[in-house]
Amino acid sequence: AGTASWLLLHPIDVIKSVVQQQTPATPAEQLGPLRAARHHLRVDGPRFFLRGIVPTCLRAFPASAVIFLVYETIRPVLPF
Repeated sequence: AGTASWLLLHPIDVIKSVVQQQTPATPAEQLGPLRAARHHLRVDGPRFFLRGIVPTCLRAFPASAVIFLVYETIRPVLPF
């Protein structure tokens, strides 16, 4: 489930990272998430939105496994 959610959300995360790196010198056509997405889709193509997907998915599996293990371990002592 963790890997599947990252597969769906990764393009949004890529755009978030692009917006976070914007400076006052960034051209107006690239300011904001929608403009940045349009610009990079036009310039770099659809593969732009999948940059870094492999390491993201590789870390999602063990991270989700640890979260599940910890939750199942402490669940008996939780008050609900």
